Amino acid sequence: MATSEGYGQRLAERLRAEQTQAIVTRVLRTADMAVTETRCDDPVPGLSHSIQREDAYLVALTLRDFPNRQYWKTDGKCRCVTCGLVRLMT
Repeated sequence: MATSEGYGQRLAERLRAEQTQAIVTRVLRTADMAVTETRCDDPVPGLSHSIQREDAYLVALTLRDFPNRQYWKTDGKCRCVTCGLVRLMT
């Protein structure tokens, strides 16, 4: 996991986030698990940088409303998968 862009400061750089905190732990003998909290109070307009492919899951939890959020996927060509408001559930 030492070269992964899927957690920690490297993930924050890919997302252009200002602040990050990460915890890495070994769950099983051969499996690591990382949790990263990122925060960006003044997001830069535009796409974030791509993250390298890994044999892993990447799960995102949004804790506040995020207007005009777009999720782009690149599998040979760049395409917008989802667009719209991500609303905090209360």
